[in-house]
Amino acid sequence: MKMLFVSRTGSEEHSSYNHRLLMLYRGIRERGIDADFLYMGDLIRKEPAILSPVKFPAVLQKVRSYDIIHLGTFLAAYPFCVYRKRLKAVLVHDMHGHSSELMMMLRLRPGKLKGAYLLAQSLWLEEITIHGCDYHLVVSRPLRERLLAHGVPQSKTLLLRNGVNTDLFRPTAGDQGDRFTVCYAGDFQVWQGIDLLLSAARRLGDADILWRFVGFRDKPAHHAWKRRIQSTLGGRVELVDRVDQSELRRILGSADLLILPRPYHRATAVAMPTKFAEYIALGKAVVVTEVDETAQFVKRHRCGLVSPPTAAGLAETIERARGCDRENLREMGRRGRRLAEQVFSWDTICDRYVRFLRAM
Repeated sequence: MKMLFVSRTGSEEHSSYNHRLLMLYRGIRERGIDADFLYMGDLIRKEPAILSPVKFPAVLQKVRSYDIIHLGTFLAAYPFCVYRKRLKAVLVHDMHGHSSELMMMLRLRPGKLKGAYLLAQSLWLEEITIHGCDYHLVVSRPLRERLLAHGVPQSKTLLLRNGVNTDLFRPTAGDQGDRFTVCYAGDFQVWQGIDLLLSAARRLGDADILWRFVGFRDKPAHHAWKRRIQSTLGGRVELVDRVDQSELRRILGSADLLILPRPYHRATAVAMPTKFAEYIALGKAVVVTEVDETAQFVKRHRCGLVSPPTAAGLAETIERARGCDRENLREMGRRGRRLAEQVFSWDTICDRYVRFLRAM
């Protein structure tokens, strides 16, 4: 069996999308499957996506010899579906999320023709991909249900969540200060819910809480978020630039509570955020909003608290967590760590994927 993993981006892009592909690729190789990795963006331009088949012959020459091709989202899969008859390989579509709905959340604004065009393009290309690939990987049960509603047989799907390296992300002996510390780590796109978290923090203005935001990069959007967060929270906030994973573990380990404040949208409802797996692997209590499958995991395994996706609800939930004894919070964290080891470790996920591949 010879396998190829394909990212639609260039090799310079570091994102949760590429992280998932690379972790699966490395895990597959470690388990004895001959695999290669291709950054399609290094060969052909990303935009406009609808024209990618025009340049695809440059890629086609490199992919003919593979038995299975793992395609990261419809952006990578679409041109392979167009040239389907010229490929002998089984095509595996890794959805990661519902891309067309995410596009709707991001770009469809009144009067924005480009946004409407991009949305229409996404809907069309994703539909071609869903019906053109042989198998589909999904990160959550709600995402699988969307696929089944499209007429895809369940036997052609595999639930393969976003995972975590439990050897790297492990509980630390980080010192907790006297102030109750709430920490968010990640990016600052609209679906991350930073607006929601700031609104909740304003409602808790008099509370003795230290707010910590981690992950800023040197780009205009992040500079703007820094200014806005600082002006909102003043001396009650720490703003931390992007750091390596060792330092990230230390920073997160010194917090009392790690938070995922996502707003409700059809796009977030089918997601499985990578940071959830990383948070619980660190053995910390978490707060998540009731918008996706993370809320079900938190309730079932009692590894944190679940909030309504509103500013008032989030403020009340954080205040409830602050009222917990720290030992209770640590016990939530220990239960979360067990969940990470049992369900979300990349070793478990890659073992599952290999069994699926060998059974094809």
